[in-house]
Amino acid sequence: MAIAFESEHPSRFEKFTDGIYLSDTEGRPTYSVTFKFNARAHVSSPFTERAATQASRRYLLVSGHGELRSVCRLYAQMAENENEPLKAFLFGWSAVEILVSKVFVAFENEFMSPLLDGAQARLRQRFLSRVQEVMKDKYRLVEKFTCVTVALFPHSADTDVDSYLEQFKRLKGLRDKLLHGQDVPEDTLPVHELAGLLRRYVLAFLERTARSSEASD
Repeated sequence: MAIAFESEHPSRFEKFTDGIYLSDTEGRPTYSVTFKFNARAHVSSPFTERAATQASRRYLLVSGHGELRSVCRLYAQMAENENEPLKAFLFGWSAVEILVSKVFVAFENEFMSPLLDGAQARLRQRFLSRVQEVMKDKYRLVEKFTCVTVALFPHSADTDVDSYLEQFKRLKGLRDKLLHGQDVPEDTLPVHELAGLLRRYVLAFLERTARSSEASD
């Protein structure tokens, strides 16, 4: 998955070939050959030395976060089902939901912390604790995504983070239509766009935790 995240679109490894052969008494092989053809367009890009270094570093980061295991598995399943857009989209959306929920738990307090600045910090903390207690199971996914975006992209331009939120809402709207049984043509599902959003937030989370780790050393 460290290599897959190097590409803007979900990447996967293909099995090139397999086969069975028999050997006669003199050790000469007899092969059984079956031909099967299909066509699929791909756009390949070179795997540079810089990309290899980034993938190696990313592997260590991903390995250190067990909570990302299910996200990475679902990202891989997006690629495995590239010929079935509905499955790929649902796998990808599940990965986004899991990631947002996990990161929200990690950064909720940081998001709320500015409310503690100012006079009567103790009373502010009591108020905030009560709000968090009441809202614990009531945050909507869009609200969690907003919090996560603030935590992962604190220095990004307003136009950028606004576009991330609008993109998320649009993708969620498609997911809601599917959930409610509305007719959404499979070939119109923006699987690559969803993969790009997921990739952006996974990498931002990994970079954020890497910086925190380096600062604490």
